[in-house]
Amino acid sequence: MRINERVFPRFSSRFSDRLIRREPFPIRLPVQYRLIGNLCFTCNCNKNKVSIVLASMPGIKTTFDECFQTFPAIKPPNDLNEFWQKALNELKKVPVEGRQKMILSKSLGRESQMEVSFNSYGRHRLRGILTIPRRKGKTPVIVSFHDYHRMPETSREYTDLGLAHLALGLRGHDGQVSDRPEQEKPRLIENSGLENLQASFAFACYMDAVRCIDFLRLQKGIDSLKIGLVGSGLGAAMAVFAAYQKRENVAAVAMERPALVWIPQWLQEAASDCATETRNLMKHSPKGRSKIRKNLDYLDILNWSEEIKSPFLAVVRMEDEANPPRPAFAFFNHLRTDKTMELFTETADDPEGLEQRKKSIKFLASILTSPGDVDEGQSVSI
Repeated sequence: MRINERVFPRFSSRFSDRLIRREPFPIRLPVQYRLIGNLCFTCNCNKNKVSIVLASMPGIKTTFDECFQTFPAIKPPNDLNEFWQKALNELKKVPVEGRQKMILSKSLGRESQMEVSFNSYGRHRLRGILTIPRRKGKTPVIVSFHDYHRMPETSREYTDLGLAHLALGLRGHDGQVSDRPEQEKPRLIENSGLENLQASFAFACYMDAVRCIDFLRLQKGIDSLKIGLVGSGLGAAMAVFAAYQKRENVAAVAMERPALVWIPQWLQEAASDCATETRNLMKHSPKGRSKIRKNLDYLDILNWSEEIKSPFLAVVRMEDEANPPRPAFAFFNHLRTDKTMELFTETADDPEGLEQRKKSIKFLASILTSPGDVDEGQSVSI
């Protein structure tokens, strides 16, 4: 493995030695790292060459070097696949029973927007907004999963690019959850517990992500072989789970600031509501702590990182306290598919995540609207 000395002379030997000693990600496929903000770092890798270009690095608090080397061992439960297959078989027994209600708006001539609902795990009625641009033939679609204690977004970015969009509302998130005072936000994770995994909130959310694809496969105007998934936080974990379980339908995935990844490390570092409630469960139930840890192993999306085959985008913030970057790097470094990472070095540059979502939508559109499949071994550029 060689480093391009002309491009990166001062640090080339240090990176070369490190990469030879311990490869932080499979080098069989090209990889792109692009940092947005005051640090620009591109790493294009193939079987025999790594070329690195580095711009200025002022004010970086999070150590990129530590994240770059993160490559934890994957130790899934022995019955992981059997456990989830049994759960999915139970989900199949629940009829979808989809319903739609047209929303009248000024954009009716350009797109149709509907309130939709359908049954999911435990016969819970999921709700969302489905927007379909008016065009001939079947339309590729993106499903967006919002984060815990957040709300769905219904941007026109999707339909402007010729894509349908299903914005799912997570169960228990009726009303403006994100606008409520902290003490009034529903503690859905704590209230459902984790000692009984099948009764937990995260388990139900994973089932809901799969059921969204079941619903879309029944829609006449949707191309069910060109489904893209995007999610943030807990929604990112839902997207990864659905991408693995429904890989015959999912053509591309965008993961933003993920939760429930490399869970032992994530619980130590993350300050999100999702992580906080999970730690509270372990703190307040010392007798059940061992059981909770074992159950969390079934929810860790790191288990499926090497099985994802769709083109993949990871969006990470280097100064993210809610969902810190190192667990996201752990997942990304294990991926064995065409993959790109967008790194935002300063949270202040995009506090609401609007720019990161635009990156995700453009990435998914580049895959879903392309005339053919992405050639294997080619990195996806934005």
